[in-house]
Amino acid sequence: MLTEVWHGEATNGMGVSYMTKSGRKVPEKSIGKGCNDKCILKCCKKLTEDDRHILNKDF
Repeated sequence: MLTEVWHGEATNGMGVSYMTKSGRKVPEKSIGKGCNDKCILKCCKKLTEDDRHILNKDF
């Protein structure tokens, strides 16, 4: 598998978990808690939870 051969060099931009050369495991990319109503960009009103999951998967 690529993660074993390249130690994350080939996968660190893909959002999947991998092991660094020093042996530290880097977790996969995940969605954090959404912003609240005080957010200046109003993200919670513009994007649904499903939209956030799609963006996270595609980005």
